[in-house]
Amino acid sequence: MVQSILTLGYDVAVVADSDAQDKFSDADAEQLRKSGVPVVMWSGNTSIEERVFLDLPWEAVIKSVDCAVTLNGDRDRLLDQITTQFGGGFDRDIASWEDTPELRKAIGKAAKHDKTGWFKRIAFAETWAHIISPYLDQTAMAEKDFVKKLADL
Repeated sequence: MVQSILTLGYDVAVVADSDAQDKFSDADAEQLRKSGVPVVMWSGNTSIEERVFLDLPWEAVIKSVDCAVTLNGDRDRLLDQITTQFGGGFDRDIASWEDTPELRKAIGKAAKHDKTGWFKRIAFAETWAHIISPYLDQTAMAEKDFVKKLADL
C-alpha cells in the first residue's frame, strides 16, 4: 500500500508501534526505509500508549488516568484493566500510587487494550493530547523516546 502511494508522488511516513512484530516488524520498517520512506517506531517493543506512559512525568500520568476515567465513564473498569496488567498487589486507590516502572507499564498496557483502548476514539485522543502536550516541552522530556520520535516526524 505504501509503495502504491509513493508511486502517486505523495510524501509518506510510517508511525508504528513496536509491540506487534507479527503486524509490522523491524524487517518491514527496514524495507520501507530502503525505499526512502521514513519510519518511526517506539523503542522497547511498545505501543504508543505504553511509550507515552513510560515517558511522561508522573503528574501527567495521573492526569492521563483521570482523563481516561472521565472520558470512559467507568473508573472500576479502567482499574480492572490495570489490575489485570499489573497482577497481585495492585492498589486501586489512585491517590496512593507511587511512580514505578511496573505501574507505568501496566497503565500503558491497559490504555492500549485492543477492544476498549482508553484513547482510541479521535475525540478522546485529542482530549488526551491537550492534557499531555504541555509536558512535552519540559527539559526532562527532551531525551525521552516519545519526544525524540515526534521530533523525527
